[in-house]
Amino acid sequence: MSDARVPIADASAVRRSYRLRAFFRLPLPSLVILSVVVIAALFAPYLTPHDLDSFDLSASMTPPFWVEGGSSEHILGTDNLGRDIFTRLLYGARVSLLVGFLAVGIAGTVGTILGLVAGYFGGLADSIIMSIVDIQMSVPAILLALILAAAIGPGLGTVIIVITIIYWTFYARLARSEVLSVRARDFVALAQVAGCPSRRILFKHILPNILNSIIILATVEFGAVIIFEATLSFLGLGVQPPTPAWGSMLADGRTYIATAWWISVFPGAAIMLTVLSINLLGDWMRDRWDPKRRQV
Repeated sequence: MSDARVPIADASAVRRSYRLRAFFRLPLPSLVILSVVVIAALFAPYLTPHDLDSFDLSASMTPPFWVEGGSSEHILGTDNLGRDIFTRLLYGARVSLLVGFLAVGIAGTVGTILGLVAGYFGGLADSIIMSIVDIQMSVPAILLALILAAAIGPGLGTVIIVITIIYWTFYARLARSEVLSVRARDFVALAQVAGCPSRRILFKHILPNILNSIIILATVEFGAVIIFEATLSFLGLGVQPPTPAWGSMLADGRTYIATAWWISVFPGAAIMLTVLSINLLGDWMRDRWDPKRRQV
């Protein structure tokens, strides 16, 4: 009798130990960096004394304050038009986060719903949806962006539309594969026997069981979306001047990289640190929520 209780106690202890290890592996530096980016985006007007649209040609290409010739008035220097780099970085964070949240939210919602439908109903619906996914994924992302930019013009709306069209396919494929696995479980069969409508089964019984995987994918794709938005802005297909974007700031500084490196280095560093932090957080979430790692 006493021997039978030992495995249960051991299993409970192992689960508690795993939760503690997962908590202490939380990427705190990543959370700090992401918190700073979010605060910068939300409170940009209050964190800098300079107006976004102001420029001073007499102070053009002023280096950062710690470099000879720098000024404490422009702590990260100015660009070729005398615009404050620090101010533009803060406002550029707004663009990156806005595009990230909107594009990931829309693409994730559309892709997940279509993946649910394809995986649950199968048949013709599955064939049509997955054929569209395959065709969509065969088109180069930059080519699609060029086509849409030529059709509707470059801008913030174009960036969100392009990213949504490109990234919904990843959510659809993941949701479909997860649904195919969950659909075979007993609780789904019992719900069908009980006469539950398909919509209730999909959103009440199946979706909660695949939501962790969708959230993990969304976290990882958020970083990819920021990079893609920066790429489009760098190529002139994204957010248009005078609105600052990290990608367009990179493009503005490439001509002066030898003489005014700070124009490109600081937005490049912002992109790198933000995306790296998001990816590390996504890795932690994957390790924390992976069912195989949670099994005892």
